[in-house]
Amino acid sequence: MHVMKNLLLLILVPILGYGQTTHYYDWGFNTANQQINIQLGDTVEWTWVGSGSHNLVSTSGTATFDSGYGTVGKKFSYTFSSAGSTTYVCSPHSGNMYGTVNVSESSLSLNTYTKNNHITIYPNPTNSIVTIQGGKRYHIEVYTLHGKKLMELTGNSINMEYLSKATYIVKATDKSNNEELTYKVVKN
Repeated sequence: MHVMKNLLLLILVPILGYGQTTHYYDWGFNTANQQINIQLGDTVEWTWVGSGSHNLVSTSGTATFDSGYGTVGKKFSYTFSSAGSTTYVCSPHSGNMYGTVNVSESSLSLNTYTKNNHITIYPNPTNSIVTIQGGKRYHIEVYTLHGKKLMELTGNSINMEYLSKATYIVKATDKSNNEELTYKVVKN
């Protein structure tokens, strides 16, 4: 039965495509040099704050957009469908309202590299908390099998309770010695 589930998962994963994340940012006089880093297929939503009339216009790069003018409360969103960087400004306030959206393709590697074969992750499969044994605090990232980053934290445990039942990739990095561990973790 488990073999059939895994086979079905391998067939459906490419069909379902990448998940999308929406990133929320304010857009007003205090937003000089916004640096937004997202993944391919993600959406950025800007909300106008403060006083004045503003627009949001791409000036160069892989995406082209123009929000039109608006005042406090206006929202503008754009889904980025090409990797690369796009710069943008508020046309009348380009000296203090500008930024860049950097869109990257997922490059998650499934290779496991460890300097210490005694470090383990448990319990696996899990229903909630996963612990990385080794007595260190790690920079931890959790990804879908598509390579979509779901969470990022520091420590040696991960609360996966709210995640859907699936297989995830957990990448843990010990910044003090550049030790990187990558595990597949099953959430029941």
